Amino acid sequence: EIEFLRQNQNSKSKTADDVKNVKIFTKIAVESLTIECSSNSLNINETAQISVTKTPTNASLSDVKYEIINKKTSMTISNSGLVKCIANNNSEPVNIQATLDGVKSNIITIYPKMPIKSVSDFSALKDNPDGYYYLSTNIDFTNQMWTPIDIFLGHLDGNDYIIDNLTINLNSEKSAFIIENYGTIENIKFTNVNITGIDAGAICSLNYGQIKRCSVKGTVKTNNTPNGSWSQAGLISAYNCNIIEQCFVEGYVEGIGQSILGGIAGYNMSQNETKAIIKNCIAKVSCVNGNTNGSIAGNNTYTGTIENCFAISTHNLTGSSNNSNSLITNSVVIGSNSIIGNTFGNEKVENCYAYESATSDLNDKNFYTETLGWSENIWNLSNIDVLNDVFPTLK
Repeated sequence: EIEFLRQNQNSKSKTADDVKNVKIFTKIAVESLTIECSSNSLNINETAQISVTKTPTNASLSDVKYEIINKKTSMTISNSGLVKCIANNNSEPVNIQATLDGVKSNIITIYPKMPIKSVSDFSALKDNPDGYYYLSTNIDFTNQMWTPIDIFLGHLDGNDYIIDNLTINLNSEKSAFIIENYGTIENIKFTNVNITGIDAGAICSLNYGQIKRCSVKGTVKTNNTPNGSWSQAGLISAYNCNIIEQCFVEGYVEGIGQSILGGIAGYNMSQNETKAIIKNCIAKVSCVNGNTNGSIAGNNTYTGTIENCFAISTHNLTGSSNNSNSLITNSVVIGSNSIIGNTFGNEKVENCYAYESATSDLNDKNFYTETLGWSENIWNLSNIDVLNDVFPTLK
């Protein structure tokens, strides 16, 4: 704003008398534009609002234009930035960008949520592995042949529904519901699983993403590899290279030949820029015929962390650990007299407890909340009676 004030109050000039205060407004140019949406996934007929942040902050927003730049038709966007999902189109996401005075914003991605109602619906994850999917009912794999999904990059929300009777027998190949997970898998209950193969797991063979609030009950077996090298198995995943949290497993993990077996994961190991963490998990497992057996992880290594875990098993929390940057902390095992089986370095074990048998001391809620520092937002810790098999549970 540029303001010109009358300089001579005594002037008889008509211009000076009439024009006492002149203001000239100039449009301030925008330098950068950032957009975000109130939701990154929508059901059909749901809406979400895009908000805009600009630099400088006093630049005009009156001429912002929004565009779906990848031309997908599953959503519409209004002039005011209101996004509406009108179809799920195999869960193909839309990419949205805003423009103001020739300045383009960042690109945001919004996913149509696609319901999974049957075994055949899971084929969409193979066709579009970066979509957003959710279970809308329990799904039974009885008498269904399942070929694993090679890679998953998206979001799969089970909504606490059940996947029952998942059976995979690939013998000399990697075997799991998903081979490589880079996405988010949450809130699914797997029951009566029966998985056989190399580097076997019920949910995935290799986890580079996040697995949260899932449970697995059943049996996972790992076979000899064709070249005679080691194979891994876990009820959640053969390898965990990122995050597994608030998960529960119960059942058997079996090895044939040279194998590393774990209740949650065979190997818990960081890779590249991801840090392997198994946190707030429960395992009631028996590992059979493994060279290295662990109730949580067969091997915890390369900065892998096991934190706030509870195991009922005759196995150590981890069968082996061979890196000085690996850590096990604030965890308990009932049925074993040690935390780590074989050690090869200066692994860190902090505030962990191993009990060969259950004792009444483990009924005290303060042991979990104060000694171990567990959160009651995650754990059910009231009315524990470990002598009668009433253990802590996950909320």
